[in-house]
Amino acid sequence: MSRRAVALLAVLVASCAARDTTRATDELPAGVAARVADETISVQAVREVARAQGITPAAARDRLIADALLATAARALPWATRSAERSVLAREMLEELALQARAREAPTDADVERVTAERWWELDCPASARTAHVAVLVKPPADEERARAAAEAIERAVRGASEPRDFFARAAAVPRAGLELRAERLPPVAADGRVVPATEPRRGDPTHFEAAFAQAANAIAAEGTTSPVVRTSYGFHVILLEETLPERKPALAERRVLVAAYLARERARELTEKEVGRLTSASRIEVSRAAETLTAQVQIAPAQGALRP
Repeated sequence: MSRRAVALLAVLVASCAARDTTRATDELPAGVAARVADETISVQAVREVARAQGITPAAARDRLIADALLATAARALPWATRSAERSVLAREMLEELALQARAREAPTDADVERVTAERWWELDCPASARTAHVAVLVKPPADEERARAAAEAIERAVRGASEPRDFFARAAAVPRAGLELRAERLPPVAADGRVVPATEPRRGDPTHFEAAFAQAANAIAAEGTTSPVVRTSYGFHVILLEETLPERKPALAERRVLVAAYLARERARELTEKEVGRLTSASRIEVSRAAETLTAQVQIAPAQGALRP
C-alpha cells in the first residue's frame, strides 16, 4: 500500500473514531446544530438538507457531520485537498463550456437534415430484421453446384426450426461433402443493407450486408420461420428470422429537440478541445517517465454488468 493510501486510511480511521465520541451538549451557540473540530453546522443548513433530500433533521445533521469529517480528513492531507480543488475547478470549467454550447441558436433545417443523415439509426431508422443464418461457402467455382445442393438440403432440414439453437443443429447434421458451413447470429439489417446498430457504432463494425441477403431477410413473412436458399458472393444461405424491428422515425418536432441536444454535446466537445489546446500551448506540462509504470500497478475492478468496450 502506498504512503498516501496509508496516510488517508489513518486520517479516515481517526475521523471515524472522532465520530464515535460524538456527545450531546448544551454549550453550542444559538443556531448551531453541531460542531466538528473548528467547523460549525448551522440549524439552517440542517433544515435545508432535510428539505432538499426528503430526510429527517437528525439524518440531515448526521450527513453534514460526515461531510465535515471528510473535509477535515482532506485538509489534513494537502495532496488530497489539491486534487479535490482541481476536480471541482475542472468540473466548473466544463459546466461553463456546456452552458456556452447550449446557448447557441436553435438548430436550422440544414442542421436537422445533416444530423438526421449522420445518426439515421436514431432519427430515421427503417424497419429491420434480426436474423441467424447458415451459409455453405463457395470458394473455387467448381464447388458451385455441390454447394447449392447442400444448401437446398439444409433448407429442407431446417423447416420448422423456430430458434437459433435448433436451426443450427439441424443444419450441422446435413451432409456437405467437405464443404465449409458458416453459422452465425447477426445484428438487425434493413432491406437496403444497412446494419442497424443498437448504440453508437464502433469503428470496424459492419455497416452493410449484401443486398440479396438484406432483401431476403426482410422478406421473411413471420418471426421463427426461414427463407429459401439465397445466393451471395460468399455462397448459399438459409436465413432464420428471429425478430422484426419496426422503424424509428420521430416526428420533426421531436427530432429538433434531439438534434439540439446532440449539437450542444458536439459544440461542448469542440469548445473543450479548443480550450485544452489553448491551455496546453500556454502551459508547461511535465510527465514523469515512471508514470506508466506506476499507473499500471493500479488495479481497477470491472463494473458489474458493464458492456465490453
